[in-house]
Amino acid sequence: MSSDPGLKRRFLVGALLAAILLLQRTLDLSDYTAWALSLPVAFWCARPFHRNLWAGLRAQRTDAYALIALSAWAGFLFSTVAVFMPERLPAPAREHRLRELAALVELSLLGAWLERQLQHKTGEAVQRLLRRLPTTARARRGGADRLVPLSEVSPGDLVVVEAGEQVPLDAEVAEGSSQVEESLWTGSSIPVEKSEGSRVLAGAINKARPLLLRVEKGADDTALFRLIASVQEGMALKRPGLRISDAMARAFTPPAVSAVVGAALFLAWSRPHPHAAAALALSLSYAAPWTLALAAPLSLWSGIRRASALGIEVRNPEILERMPLLDALVLDKKGILTVGRPEVSGVLCAEGWTEEELLRTAMAAERRSGHLFAEALRRRGHGEDEPRRTAVRRFLPSPESVETHPGRGVRAVVEGRRVLVGSLPWLRESGIEPPEDAGRSLPSADSLVGVAVEGEFVGAVAFADLPRPSVGEEVRELAAMGIEPVLASGDRNAAAHRVAEAAGIRTVYAEVSDEDKTRIVSQLQAAGKKVAMVGEGIRDAPAVSRADLGIVLAGPRGSRTHAPGPGAYGAGIDLALESADLVLPHRDLRGLVGAIRLSGRIRRLSRENLSWCLGLNGLLMGRAVLAPLLPGGWPPAGAWAVAGASLVAVAANTWRMRRYPI
Repeated sequence: MSSDPGLKRRFLVGALLAAILLLQRTLDLSDYTAWALSLPVAFWCARPFHRNLWAGLRAQRTDAYALIALSAWAGFLFSTVAVFMPERLPAPAREHRLRELAALVELSLLGAWLERQLQHKTGEAVQRLLRRLPTTARARRGGADRLVPLSEVSPGDLVVVEAGEQVPLDAEVAEGSSQVEESLWTGSSIPVEKSEGSRVLAGAINKARPLLLRVEKGADDTALFRLIASVQEGMALKRPGLRISDAMARAFTPPAVSAVVGAALFLAWSRPHPHAAAALALSLSYAAPWTLALAAPLSLWSGIRRASALGIEVRNPEILERMPLLDALVLDKKGILTVGRPEVSGVLCAEGWTEEELLRTAMAAERRSGHLFAEALRRRGHGEDEPRRTAVRRFLPSPESVETHPGRGVRAVVEGRRVLVGSLPWLRESGIEPPEDAGRSLPSADSLVGVAVEGEFVGAVAFADLPRPSVGEEVRELAAMGIEPVLASGDRNAAAHRVAEAAGIRTVYAEVSDEDKTRIVSQLQAAGKKVAMVGEGIRDAPAVSRADLGIVLAGPRGSRTHAPGPGAYGAGIDLALESADLVLPHRDLRGLVGAIRLSGRIRRLSRENLSWCLGLNGLLMGRAVLAPLLPGGWPPAGAWAVAGASLVAVAANTWRMRRYPI
């Protein structure tokens, strides 16, 4: 219904005709002219509602828009009889209901248009990302380089990527070394050193020197292509849930219509009363409140404005009606349960070495590195312990040479001595044998980096991403809401369980890949659970898109700024945002807890608004069908009084949302 592209045009045309009908007496128009003016309103403006009615009848279901169509048909038929055959109606009921018909259709179109404005627009970031990717590659063939379409490049071919160009395909560096920016994948704009044997992914940007790459996969099989396809598949599988207004309309329509039809039949059989059919038509014209299509969209609109004021970006308003029904929350630990960056958690020194000397040597070797471990070492050197900081930083030398081995470590010459800082397996490959109990000596480590000087192992530094102090309280709040937190982390089993224990999480999946996260979400859904997934980058986008509620953390931890729109973060995070229903600017769970509370308030507000509308109109329907038997006869101003009461109730109830605390 709300996908009708001419919705705004129907509303504007209908508004003009409705204004003329309301001024019928002032303009001295005949009832025949008013009836003619109502034809476009009843059939063209209300056409989307009629389509919903017929579709609902075929599917044996009803919704709010079908109820509006039923009222429109009944009002138009009653008014047609009142205009052309008034003698068939009792004298008090010979006034047509064309003004009420126009008001019903116009307010309903306004609600449908507002709902369409709130709807999640999909596909924009995907298309924007695809437009930014190269469509050709500089292939080396027969000793010469020439541009060819990506479809003509096969695995094993050699391609040249000049400085400033994007990597077109997943490949391995065959020759050369350079700095490569992988912000599309990592979110960090700090270039990473790539040399012979290093792997690069499509979408990365070569920043320094030319690279000769050996292609690993074709254009249709790159990691980026598969990821985009997975996101699109997840978004296609995410079916819209039943709206609150539809659910209440389904509950209201069968008993209400059955009651008035039954009353009309009984009226015709018991008297028999000649005006039973007119009473039935008039009562059905009151079946749909004028504010029925406005009640839920206004609640969503006010809730979204309140969320925006609190820094929460709602990209798919439909989820606000479903969020209180969540059963499980899948999340990673990094930056959500933890501080989000590695810190030095321990130091192991060989005999003859002190902690200060070891850290000073490691910092000097890593001085030119942008690695997170190097930053953690620098923070340790600038720490709060003044004597230690002074000792570590005293006369910190500059390395005479540095050789970076991505994913392994660095080789440097510091004060004339050969220094290696890197993973323990890499040190072993380099002929240095760390003690077997190095890892057991530092049990709190997520990662362990060894240090060797002149071919001798001199110590190790443990790094860990520590739990946030407030994470336990946040997890308990989620559990109190009936939501089971599930930790799905790519880190080691011990590290994942240590953080889970600190947070109070019982279900843990450790050492999982990005594809595993999507599978975990699907498994929980197959078990009948409504699942939310928290992600933060392009690699989480498939799982986020597959979840019933996809959440992306887009801002730095502690940020209080409003969540920016697409394009503010770069192509990688834009794709994650595209797959998300909710964007939280805080890298913790406080925003999610607040959003769930807000969504519960919106759900209650929608139900209250709809209850006012349907309850008042139910009374009006009963009054209309029994009009021939009641004193005073037909209620001439009943519809306007009830409509006014509904509008006031909905507006006043919605206004309360603007000061709703979280």
